[in-house]
Amino acid sequence: MSEQQSSSSTSLSSPGDELIDQKIGYISFLMSRLVSCFDKSSTLPTAQNYESMRSALFKNFNQFDGSERMQSEWVDMIYSHAVERGLYNTMGNLMKEQLKENVGNLNENVIIALKKKLLTKCQIGFKEELVIDEGKDVKLQKFEYMRKRSNNIKFIAKLLSNDLISSKIGAIIIESLFKPPSPTNLKLLTMFVPLYENMEEKLVNLLISKINLIVKADDSNQVTDELRFDLMNLIDHTNPKKLNTLDRQLETLQLELPIISLNQQIIEWEALYAHDDEEFEQELLEKALEEDDQH
Repeated sequence: MSEQQSSSSTSLSSPGDELIDQKIGYISFLMSRLVSCFDKSSTLPTAQNYESMRSALFKNFNQFDGSERMQSEWVDMIYSHAVERGLYNTMGNLMKEQLKENVGNLNENVIIALKKKLLTKCQIGFKEELVIDEGKDVKLQKFEYMRKRSNNIKFIAKLLSNDLISSKIGAIIIESLFKPPSPTNLKLLTMFVPLYENMEEKLVNLLISKINLIVKADDSNQVTDELRFDLMNLIDHTNPKKLNTLDRQLETLQLELPIISLNQQIIEWEALYAHDDEEFEQELLEKALEEDDQH
């Protein structure tokens, strides 16, 4: 009977499953090599090596078309490196490149499925609550919890900036962080907004109005001066036209300063030379007069 059970369990593993296992293992290996440059002990790869590993990582993604398991495994890898290791920028760009470079190979339904799976992971991470294990270091657990939450929300901002998820998610995130506007939620807001590029004007206006209410509120116990300052900075950050115009003016001024300084120096030199010329001419004149008197 046991032999029959053994042969039955063996038969459950089809050649197709084994091939998928091998591909997942290989992709996991390539991903580890790709991000190894973020390990202190490893040598930074050259651009050529990085591109070689990235190309090898992407070339078999047309196989995702018939394997939901491969889709899930890939999303898990992306999310793990983004949130667990804090490589949210790298993973957000990698996901964008993967979908862009394989747009002709992947079915549209597969692209949609990958985005949905990734969004689901992020939503679960956003809603995850702190569960304390009394048998472990409480402070360390709180730190790890906040580290993952902050990396998760930064990753969501990167996905929004890369147009990998709907802008509606950005509005939902911001609304959620104001319900309630606890110090923790507001701190997460100051991490989320600067990374969320091309935010819609309607959402920017909503954000500014809500921040103004909090900043002006006389509740020092709820919002520290440092956090209030960070929130005020968000208002400037979400007004790129104003900041960019001012920044360009200051940059132009910085570029002109050496020229202004050089022109001023030239003027001073010319004035000095002119003064020397006058003295020289005066000396010549006096010498000529002396010679005339002698004659």
